[in-house]
Amino acid sequence: MRTLEELEAFVKKEAKREGPAALADLRAQRERFHLAREIAKLRNKRKLTQSQLSVRSGVPQSEISKIESGAANASAVTLLRLLQPMGRTLGLVRMKRRTHVAAKIAIAPVGRQRHRHGSMHRKRARA
Repeated sequence: MRTLEELEAFVKKEAKREGPAALADLRAQRERFHLAREIAKLRNKRKLTQSQLSVRSGVPQSEISKIESGAANASAVTLLRLLQPMGRTLGLVRMKRRTHVAAKIAIAPVGRQRHRHGSMHRKRARA
């Protein structure tokens, strides 16, 4: 194998050979790495260092580093603790049926909810 694309093709072929559980695991790992990149991008957009986010979230800087690099599989609670100081939360988003995955995780602004067609709106406070 000479390229990353060749490696990805090989891994996908092996997962298909192993069956549906291996394919589901491969998709889950891709989503985990995507989520790690999104958290790092959001932190950088907010002009926060890992140390500053650590102080604000209570998550150790070393753990933030591992999560952002994809080396750690963070719990939902840890992800929520990281996202809250940046004004974000986790939500479930429906995916296309062809992916064989019922939902995927999305990062959304706190207090917003996604419509069925994908647009965002603010939740109304009840009196």
